[in-house]
Amino acid sequence: ADCKVFSGRGQYKHLADPDKYNPVSYRDWSFAHGCDMSHGDSGSAMIDRRNGAVVGIIWTGRIPKLKKTQVSSNLTRMLNENSPAIWTELNYAVSSVKIGEALYEESHNISLPRATKEIYTKMLQAGKGTGAKYEATKQL
Repeated sequence: ADCKVFSGRGQYKHLADPDKYNPVSYRDWSFAHGCDMSHGDSGSAMIDRRNGAVVGIIWTGRIPKLKKTQVSSNLTRMLNENSPAIWTELNYAVSSVKIGEALYEESHNISLPRATKEIYTKMLQAGKGTGAKYEATKQL
C-alpha cells in the first residue's frame, strides 16, 4: 500500500542523492515514492499498476531509512500533510517525462552523431515509450 508516488502530479525536484552510504555526486530530476528499495535497484522501471506504463526509473533513496519512514501511518501522514520530508526521507525515481525531455533535447543536438540521433528519435516515437508521453504533454 505504501508503494505509490508521494510527490504531487507533475512535481519534480532537482535532488542531490540522499543516500548516506553510497551517494553519487550529481543531481537528478526526481519524483518521490514510498516503494521499498535497496542498493542494486537503481535502473529498475517504475510501472503504473493501472495501465502498465513506465512512469520512471529508480535512481536513489534515503539509505539508511529512518524508523519513522518504515511505518505506514507515518508515511500516510507525510502524504496527507505534503510534508517537506517527502523530498529528503523517501526513495526517488527519474520521471519518464524528464527522460523524454532529455532525449528530445539531445535528438536536436547538432554535434551528436546521426546514428545516435536516430536512436533517440525512435525512442521518442515509441508508442508507449518515454518520448510518446513527453510529446503528448508538450501538446497539452
